Amino acid sequence: MFVTGAAGGVGLATVDLAVHLGARVIAGIGDDDQVDVVRRYGAAEVLDYQREDLRTRIKELTGGQGVDVCFESVGGEVFDQMTRLMAWNGRLMPIGFAGGKVPLVPMNLPLLKNYSIVGVFTGAWDHKFRDEAAAVDERLMEWVGLGRLRPHVDRVPPLEQAAEAMASVMNRTVQGRVVLRTR
Repeated sequence: MFVTGAAGGVGLATVDLAVHLGARVIAGIGDDDQVDVVRRYGAAEVLDYQREDLRTRIKELTGGQGVDVCFESVGGEVFDQMTRLMAWNGRLMPIGFAGGKVPLVPMNLPLLKNYSIVGVFTGAWDHKFRDEAAAVDERLMEWVGLGRLRPHVDRVPPLEQAAEAMASVMNRTVQGRVVLRTR
């Protein structure tokens, strides 16, 4: 499994959950400062797509087979490349476009390798499938309580610093989550 944006809040939670469920995770990061945190959360391999050639490195890490599952939050050029780096019968799962560009997919690419593109819009899923979402949330919280999942909190500023906290999230200088302190 390849997770882009792996050191961010959603990405790091995905790495943690995927490792817990038995996946071998390749963590895609955009800065060398993020290597340690994704390793601590169980990433088997780390790929810095700002400094490494994504195509060459994915081929190397997958023995030329491509990625079985890609949890993709960056968009833009990373997504474009991943459409060509999927394994036969793989699943490309876009969750967002942090890079700003919403990509277009030449549909011959999923056809040639029989892979699926499945959008991951958890807010809509939570709304449409309330009972299932509640059950999943309950299980996740149980795993957190048992220490099987470990949410990473980067910092805990006071509520008055919410604007600065959001700016750090938008600038991608946060590893994991920022939690605002209300008291």
